This record gives sequence, C-alpha cells and structure tokens, in this order.
Amino acid sequence: MKNITLLSILLSLVSLDNFAQESRDTRKWHFGVIAGIQPYGKVFDTNKWKSTSGFLGGLSLQYQVGGKLKGASVLLQPHWSELSQMYSDGPHSWGSVEGKWESESIHIPLLIRYTIGNGRIRPYVEIGSSFKFRTSLRNRRSGAVCGVIGCTPFASDINLQSTTSQDRVGLIAGVGAEVNLWKLSVPISIRVDEAVGTYKIKDPFPNAQSYSDLKTRTFQIVTGITF
Repeated sequence: MKNITLLSILLSLVSLDNFAQESRDTRKWHFGVIAGIQPYGKVFDTNKWKSTSGFLGGLSLQYQVGGKLKGASVLLQPHWSELSQMYSDGPHSWGSVEGKWESESIHIPLLIRYTIGNGRIRPYVEIGSSFKFRTSLRNRRSGAVCGVIGCTPFASDINLQSTTSQDRVGLIAGVGAEVNLWKLSVPISIRVDEAVGTYKIKDPFPNAQSYSDLKTRTFQIVTGITF
C-alpha cells in the first residue's frame, strides 16, 4: 500500500512538472534579470589600460520564435557594466604612485540564441550586436614625488569622459546552457564582447600623453533568472 501511494505521488509530481513545462513552452515572451562577472578585459590597445575586470547587471527580454523553449529566440538584455584596474609604480628614487582606472557604461545587446534539445538542461549558442553608452571614464592617482629636498605627496582625479571618443558598437558571441525549473529557467552564458572599431580621443591633450586606440573587449560569465 505504501509503495502504491509513493508511486501515485511520484506520478502526480511528474504530471505537474510536464504540465508546467508545456505551459511555459507555449509562451513566446519571457522576462528576467541577469548578473555576471567580467574576469578579464581591456579598454585600450596600448599599455595604458591593457587589462581590466568588473561586474554587470540588468534585465532580460526574450522572444521565442517558435513558441517553444528549443530553437531560435531573440534576446534584448540592457545592463550596467563596470570595469576597473588597479596599478602601482614604485617606490623609486623619484617617488611612487598608486592608481585606479574606472569605467561605467550602459549596454544594450541584441542576441540571437539557438537552443538545442528538450531536456531539463538545454545547451545553446548565441551571437549578436552590442550598443554601448559609456557614462564614466576616470583615472584616480595618489603618491609622492621625491627630490633633493624631500618628497611631496600628490593626488589627482582625471575625468576623461568628455575628451575620449566612445566605441559604441560591438559584437557578442557566446555558448551556454539553460536549466529549466518548473516555470523558471536559469541560463548560464560564457561570452566575448568585442568592440568593432578603434577610435582616438577627440582632442589630444597638449604636452601630455594621449589615450588612443580605444577598443573595449570583455570576457563575461553571465547568469540570471527567466520567468
């Protein structure tokens, strides 16, 4: 009797799960949130900012082309992105310096995703374009300059946002898998976001270094929850 009861419960749960899966399969629109890390990237081709890391977070809107979880879908994922890099030089006879590069931007990627299989875990590939609107680009430094009469401390906060052109358009390619849990799904993607243009600053700084060859590239690990 206990075995029959247990079997009935298991069958009921399977039926409910199948019903939930079929119910979600018929919906073409899905909404969610995303978050991720950018463990490696760069902002300039030169050594002025050749490596960086950061975070991202935002929203996800997904349209299933065939009304099924498998097959093609279109995703719009607007999100905020932060990149930074710490650096230091010294101590030397002339002194020392420590600093931090910081960049923040809003990204609006548009992706085509193709999902394979009908199981609870569905792998996929994705490709698309990314439109970026940088909101901040700063270089903060502090340290000391030393001479024959001693060392003089200094600190600076340079805002490069208005003087540096933006690489607004990029390409995204990635692979991943989606884990389906009733009416929820958890996608996990590994992506590369590569700017397609290299731009120089609008107006070079007189008697100073110019920050040229602006071309952002980031390696991303992105997850989230989709309803």
